[in-house]
Amino acid sequence: MRPIAFILAVILTIVLSITPEAAESYMSANTSIPDSVESASGRYEVCFKAAPLGESVLAELLREKVKRIIGRIGCGSEDAQYMIVPSLDVDRVVNSSGLVRNVTLVEGELTLKAVSICDPDVVWHSISIPLEAVLTGSNEDPAEALAKQIQVSDSRFVRFVRVARKKIADGVSSKANDAEL
Repeated sequence: MRPIAFILAVILTIVLSITPEAAESYMSANTSIPDSVESASGRYEVCFKAAPLGESVLAELLREKVKRIIGRIGCGSEDAQYMIVPSLDVDRVVNSSGLVRNVTLVEGELTLKAVSICDPDVVWHSISIPLEAVLTGSNEDPAEALAKQIQVSDSRFVRFVRVARKKIADGVSSKANDAEL
């Protein structure tokens, strides 16, 4: 029990020794989130933003979903050098007559690509996720119905962002190492 109390006392002493002026100057110097931050491990932490897609309802819905995914993971920045570009493809629409209402089964695929803003042709990482929606008695757009089925809490999105960040960070550090040689 004594070592824990000692550690807590040391931490408390360090925290209390920081002056308000030092904390204020640190905060004023570090108010914006940079495009990529070098962490303590020497790796770059990559930030993303959602790609501008257009003015349609579907484009805005996809953009909002990507913003929520990025925000949920905590790697978003409007000044980012990288963006996530979503695209939604409707593969199959099957209409059938129900007893009371018409039923429509929609199948499609959401594709997310992590690209550089400077060179959007270079895809750092991409993923395709199958989607399915059932519409009953409505005249809703099948693509919008699929977009509404995107669950931002899905673990596949977290994995996609982590892998994309790692690939970009590795690519940036390997370019930096090549430049040093």
